[in-house]
Amino acid sequence: MQTTAKTPVEIIQELIAIHTTRKEAAMKLGQQENVDNKDSPVQLSDEFIKQLMSELSNYGDAVMESVDRDNEYQQEWKNSLEKIDALSSQEKTKTFQALESRLQEFYQHIINEHPELPVSLLQTIQNQSNQL
Repeated sequence: MQTTAKTPVEIIQELIAIHTTRKEAAMKLGQQENVDNKDSPVQLSDEFIKQLMSELSNYGDAVMESVDRDNEYQQEWKNSLEKIDALSSQEKTKTFQALESRLQEFYQHIINEHPELPVSLLQTIQNQSNQL
């Protein structure tokens, strides 16, 4: 995974974009059966986005107008979604589980490579990682 110097704002906005894509993928890959369950991927992503938006509000004018949605993780989601029509129900479940595993790796990468993040943001990211 690439290691580049990112600001807290870039990290937050990247995670928001990832969770927006994750929600879409969960619905397309049939992972929304228990959409009202607070532990469903859709509900967790909504909660994570809310938490990240709260963190983002601490940065005011530093918020970027556009967000990079071409990172490695986003590309994996896009590639998986392009093949969705050809997948069986079982393959969709496997694909979603593989993407969830990569999401966990992505979170760990952020935690390991950006120990300088503000404490509240690092705690939010660690808590979210633990909930995945």
